[in-house]
Amino acid sequence: MSWRQTAGFYRQLAVMTRTGMPIGNALRLAGETAGGSYRARGLQWSVGCTGGANLASQMTAAGEPVLACALVRAGETTGRLPDLCARIADHFDQLNALRGLAIGRLVYPAMLLHVALIVPAVPAMIATESSPWWLLLGPAVLWAVIISVVVAGRIWHASGLLARIALLPGPRFVIQPFLICNLCLVLAAAIAAGLKIRSALELAADAVGNRVLAARLRATAQLVDSGAIPNLTAALKDIGMPESLRALINSGEQSGALEKTLDQAAVAARESFQTRALWSTKIFTGLIYAVVVVYVAWQIIGLYSGVMQAAGGDPYS
Repeated sequence: MSWRQTAGFYRQLAVMTRTGMPIGNALRLAGETAGGSYRARGLQWSVGCTGGANLASQMTAAGEPVLACALVRAGETTGRLPDLCARIADHFDQLNALRGLAIGRLVYPAMLLHVALIVPAVPAMIATESSPWWLLLGPAVLWAVIISVVVAGRIWHASGLLARIALLPGPRFVIQPFLICNLCLVLAAAIAAGLKIRSALELAADAVGNRVLAARLRATAQLVDSGAIPNLTAALKDIGMPESLRALINSGEQSGALEKTLDQAAVAARESFQTRALWSTKIFTGLIYAVVVVYVAWQIIGLYSGVMQAAGGDPYS
């Protein structure tokens, strides 16, 4: 399912439940509005909730995003389901917009790279009168490499290797703010639900989106429970949260405005992720441009040398 459909479903669910509509009717209508797979899911969850089932449990069983499941669970506990559904919608709306912007910036360099891979085959095809299908050889190799990387990524994700790679110094610069945003959103909802710090950390572990960080959160939750870690700020230091965000959260913990400061930390982390992701896209597109320019220059020099040698001259004399 797409992030746009996910955002649309939870946006409609937030609006309908805020008006006081029964959850069963709200789920059915939100599913019909969002369309896609949510049409069937909304109807199924509507029947389940009407029969007394828990929405968050049904969502987990259906394979919904773990962040959405955690926030809905907290919303059902606190009676703040509309607000938390709106937060889910905002989260996926922003992810969808960021992905669209990144793809838009990558389209032109990708087309340029395709053309650069096709051009060198043109003279050879004309000279030998070979099949025009040879023009597709370069792009085919490129896509074979891309598909191999995607398949390898899925295998690494299943094995847990991708989660460890994401926390290495290079990838961590981009990925860490996204994980922290997820963490703070769930912690804020858990604190609002009246959960103790240990339970809040365990709930966040299920929703953070990285199994290595999730293991750290669960281990830290155990230390909180044993008294080795006194408060949430110390727990977040134990898992490696940046000092600037810890200071913000500590001020909320000391003043009794913890939920508010966790929300502020989530917003700051999301903005940091968006900025870093866009800059990473710019750097990546710049590298593509550089590769294309060098490759085309090398091909032009090669063609010029070949023509001059065929004419009996020395191109460098």
